Amino acid sequence: MFIGIDVSKQTLDVARLTPGETLAQRRFANDAPGWAAIVRDLCARPLLQARQAAGLPVVLVNPAHLKAFRLASGKRNKTARGDAGLLAHFALLYQPQLRAYRPAPEPQRALRALLDYRDTLVERPSAVQNQLTAAGWAAAAPPGLLALLAQERAQLAGLLRQVAAQLRALLGQLVEAKVVQQSCGVGRWTAAAVLAYVPVALWGQAKAAAGYAGIHPEQRCSGSSVHTSTLSRKGPPRLRKHLYMAAWVAVRHNERLRAYYQRLLGRGKAKQAALVAVAHKLLRHMMGTLKAYYATGQQPTFNGAT
Repeated sequence: MFIGIDVSKQTLDVARLTPGETLAQRRFANDAPGWAAIVRDLCARPLLQARQAAGLPVVLVNPAHLKAFRLASGKRNKTARGDAGLLAHFALLYQPQLRAYRPAPEPQRALRALLDYRDTLVERPSAVQNQLTAAGWAAAAPPGLLALLAQERAQLAGLLRQVAAQLRALLGQLVEAKVVQQSCGVGRWTAAAVLAYVPVALWGQAKAAAGYAGIHPEQRCSGSSVHTSTLSRKGPPRLRKHLYMAAWVAVRHNERLRAYYQRLLGRGKAKQAALVAVAHKLLRHMMGTLKAYYATGQQPTFNGAT
């Protein structure tokens, strides 16, 4: 039996597909009672009852894969109900290739949440400063606006200091943070991004980590035609942003990576594409240092082995 669940803010559309039988679909509320109802519905099935003790296997499907599957299936419309059924059919056809979802360890989720919050805070001061400048030039600025904006700017600075302190404390507990920072151009926040967004199962696996981050080239060929490769962009955007900034620093301060960057430009690569290639190399090098570290018998910290 295969279950497809399309998740939206208010509802959960559940499609149940058993080979040889008609697709059955139901809608549940996306809240605690709704979750309990789904579990009761699934556990009412003998097959799932037998597997309940071991836990129900769950797979998260990349939206890009589901979109490609929808197009290949000739489906034109995208609806929650339709996607639930599509997920069930996807699981039926690609069962051997699917891997069970494992939630990120709690420390990694905390690291990711703090980093997301910090990234949001970092973007806000520029907007406040622009508003301050505009209000200062405005002939009829509302009374007290400049004071309010200045107060917000000070509050943002304080929040940034607090979240930075919490991030430093979390990173200080991770030996891996020190290991990946051995790469030139990899500072504290880049290390935090890599350890926050790259699944623990991929730590030390250069090729898999690059594929997950979406910074590997995706080439399209047809017969004798070879199209220019493009960036995959299938991974977390925030991770790519941090890697890109790390590459920008690296080409200015690392002689070897600067030479690599210049060689790419000499071969006709655009500056942005060359920087992405440096980011790709940086991530692979970071994973290589982790692989060497684990080769000494160490285990990933988040797995509780160290």
